Amino acid sequence: MDEEYQEVEMEGISPKDVEKREEVVPGVSVADPPGSWSKEVALRVDKYILEQVEALEDKVASASMQVPGWKMPDRPLVDTLSFRPSCEEPLENDTRLDPVEVARQRLLELELAIERRYLKAPLGQSNHDVTLQTITDSKRKTKRCR
Repeated sequence: MDEEYQEVEMEGISPKDVEKREEVVPGVSVADPPGSWSKEVALRVDKYILEQVEALEDKVASASMQVPGWKMPDRPLVDTLSFRPSCEEPLENDTRLDPVEVARQRLLELELAIERRYLKAPLGQSNHDVTLQTITDSKRKTKRCR
């Protein structure tokens, strides 16, 4: 092997099985091959996003920042509903929910339920140009690229 490459021996993988790949940044591990992700980990992360939105709903309600008449939406039981990882394409007749899409819808509804006076700077503006609109546009662009 060249001096540029470091020979790595892992259990069950011989050095012949490891492809020679050019390091983009010295000392950084080589990217995993496409499709080698864990569905369980992806689903756990997606559910965590939904739980964070639910926690934000609690904070808005407990701080009395909501518009009059708004009630907390029913919480889906994250452990009892059937979800699929958001990075997995839905199959035909697939009734499983995308937790990131559910979180996005809940976040949109929460934004409408917050009184406008509480959305003034710094809550209503971002110095990093990250807004719900840019997130939505980004998701649409990603879908078109697939």
